[in-house]
Amino acid sequence: TCTGVVTMNTQPTSLTATTEISVNTQGGLATVQIPAGAFQSGTNITVSGTPPPFPGPTSTESSITGTNVGIQILTDNGLQPKSPVFLTIQYRAADIAGIAPSRLFIARYDDDRRRWVPLVSSVDTESRKVSSATNHLSLFQIMASVPASDLEQVKVFPNPWRPVTGQTSMTFVNLPADTNLRVHTFRGELVRQLKANSAGMASWDGKNDY
Repeated sequence: TCTGVVTMNTQPTSLTATTEISVNTQGGLATVQIPAGAFQSGTNITVSGTPPPFPGPTSTESSITGTNVGIQILTDNGLQPKSPVFLTIQYRAADIAGIAPSRLFIARYDDDRRRWVPLVSSVDTESRKVSSATNHLSLFQIMASVPASDLEQVKVFPNPWRPVTGQTSMTFVNLPADTNLRVHTFRGELVRQLKANSAGMASWDGKNDY
């Protein structure tokens, strides 16, 4: 944990215990939890609460907006975790002026595709925290979504979804708020029902309900 104002923190990961790294950002405290064994070999993780300037959303991401509150997570050997890493980032009321907290989420910047990838997130409005999980370390920012009014701009990723590569879920974005989704097999058999949140996002973990 942070004692005083710590804006950059480097810690070694562990094969037997959870590693927790905290830093201060302009919005408050940010915490990263790396589960035991998330990396196959000893890896140093650096978390920065003062990352480089956040790239703006592209023209195809017009439904999201940034808050400039976030962190950058880097490893010393370029490895990525084999199990999800958990993030919690605080924000101030001034950081989201005019934005409903229910529309907040954490997004990861994809350097290769030069675009923000929304992560399914939860918002604690009392503590002003946004939490999520990721299996790829990069630049992260609290962003806000304007739920769509129709299904014209719905996006699904990863597509195709390959769990054997470490992908843990399929995400649906740019949905109208509270949209009901049904996942079917190629034969038309219903396997899962989902519901979009207030930010117009939903996620499927690959498990069946039926």
